[in-house]
Amino acid sequence: MKRAILITGGNGFLGSYVSALLAEAGHPVISYDMAPPREACKFIQRSHQSEIKYVNGQVTDLSRILSV
Repeated sequence: MKRAILITGGNGFLGSYVSALLAEAGHPVISYDMAPPREACKFIQRSHQSEIKYVNGQVTDLSRILSV
């Protein structure tokens, strides 16, 4: 089983594309962002939403990132 890949800013424009491409390649993806995914970004990830886990948090919260 492949290890999950954490994408910080995963709910933004670029992060959405990176998350979708990694999920398409068969990797489980954790989309870590302080904002919920917008509709446009959900559209980008629509084919792979089952492989992407959305987690709310800030990159300055190291203990949260490590626990995720």
